[in-house]
Amino acid sequence: MRKRIRNILIIVSVIILILGIIVGNSVSNELISYITTNDNLTVDSTDISGLAELTGLFGAKMIGTFIIFGSIGIDIVIWILYGIGILIMKLIRKSKDRKNKI
Repeated sequence: MRKRIRNILIIVSVIILILGIIVGNSVSNELISYITTNDNLTVDSTDISGLAELTGLFGAKMIGTFIIFGSIGIDIVIWILYGIGILIMKLIRKSKDRKNKI
């Protein structure tokens, strides 16, 4: 039973990681394509489009990275909850064994 649950969790973890990577890269690339299409950004008759594009590229990559780390965090939480469940099951089994011996 535990082995089957662990295999299912491994499959779910891999799916979450793959989806996180795909979504993170897609969001980042979409933001980058939107940022690079804006030309001639001026403030007080000074062209700052290069600086705005560089800042936008950095921000887009950071957002994509946060999405990927979010999927890793979700996997970590799932495995922690699985470990807590296994620990509780072992403690219940130990207490039942002690009651049976007495």
